Amino acid sequence: MRSHSLSVALAALLVPGVASANVECDVEAAVQEWAAAWGARDAAPLSGPVAFELLVTDTGDAFRVELPRDGAGRAVPAGGDEPATRFKAERSVYCDLASGRMNILTTMGQAHASDPTPMEADIGVAWTRGGRVRSELMPAWFNFFATDTPDSVRFGFGHGREVHGGHAVPLYYGEGLRTAWYGLEPGMHVNRDAEDQANAFDSIFIVLDGPVHARFDGQQRMLEKGESVYVPAGMRHEFWVEQGRGEFIVVMSGEGA
Repeated sequence: MRSHSLSVALAALLVPGVASANVECDVEAAVQEWAAAWGARDAAPLSGPVAFELLVTDTGDAFRVELPRDGAGRAVPAGGDEPATRFKAERSVYCDLASGRMNILTTMGQAHASDPTPMEADIGVAWTRGGRVRSELMPAWFNFFATDTPDSVRFGFGHGREVHGGHAVPLYYGEGLRTAWYGLEPGMHVNRDAEDQANAFDSIFIVLDGPVHARFDGQQRMLEKGESVYVPAGMRHEFWVEQGRGEFIVVMSGEGA
């Protein structure tokens, strides 16, 4: 299996790592619930059935789920054929997923390949070719760990990790689509590094709370609550606040998003 880095796929997205309040949760029960909630709608991005393994690194527990194209999944003893994905994380991370404090994309997001993440994912070799991680596995990961119908994600301060200089929660990833919530506090600066400031696809930023200071291709602007701004591919952009808090939603679309 190959360790999968989301440094490219999740680079543009990404709430401070507050201590989990759910470290005593029943991970086995959570795995069974995730499997039972799986259905044909969740499997729609997949070309066939998949199996996931979930390793709890600080307890040694291991679980396996088999997820068909139609009907509910099932939890089975770990082992057998190579899974499509082997997840590896401490107990508290699985508990954060079960409680909804974090979603799976938040636990795996990186700004750079060397950044540590709460959740690691090893990908079965057969799934590493032909863009299948992005087109099939990432939507399946999201659907597996989000059990609502339709799937929902909690966002806001305290629901994830700090990446790229701000708090953020990825909301959904699909082919040609990325969405995320960002939160800013004084001293934070999203996309401070020049290498992070431009994307190869279009973006729309929707300000939920402000004001938010921004710079687009070197030109500074003030963005207010209730304002949106369209940033075309290639335009450099960065954001910060000088007092209070700022929040915005970003929607990125197009080839490569």
